Amino acid sequence: MKKATCLVFILFLIYNAKAQNKYWITFSDKAGVTFDAYSYFNERAISQRVENNISLSDSTDFPINPFYLSKI
Repeated sequence: MKKATCLVFILFLIYNAKAQNKYWITFSDKAGVTFDAYSYFNERAISQRVENNISLSDSTDFPINPFYLSKI
């Protein structure tokens, strides 16, 4: 009987739980942004990227254009 009561209570909590809205935003256009990998990454990160054949100028590492941030 206790198991059934616990199950009902858990189901009640799950039903009434409020889910948070989460959004994943990506920017495909990073025009107008300057990027210098040697000032952005520390020495350890640069050496790890070189050892693993990861580009130092990957566009996914570029900072977000401030214009886009102001619009969010």
